[in-house]
Amino acid sequence: MKIISVDVGSVAGLGPEKRAVTVRANIGKPYETLRITVLVPAESNDATAREYGLARARDFARQFADFR
Repeated sequence: MKIISVDVGSVAGLGPEKRAVTVRANIGKPYETLRITVLVPAESNDATAREYGLARARDFARQFADFR
């Protein structure tokens, strides 16, 4: 799995205390991608929000892989 992009943004209606982090990853064959959007606390800068969002997305991806 290779991470293609990590985007930090905001979601209308959530207020300033939450930010959305969207992680896109290539999961093998061409054109097979996984996209996970997680909500993280608004941090002072994009780098911190990006790091926290990436960690949460990895956790969700593991949970999804273990789902039966």
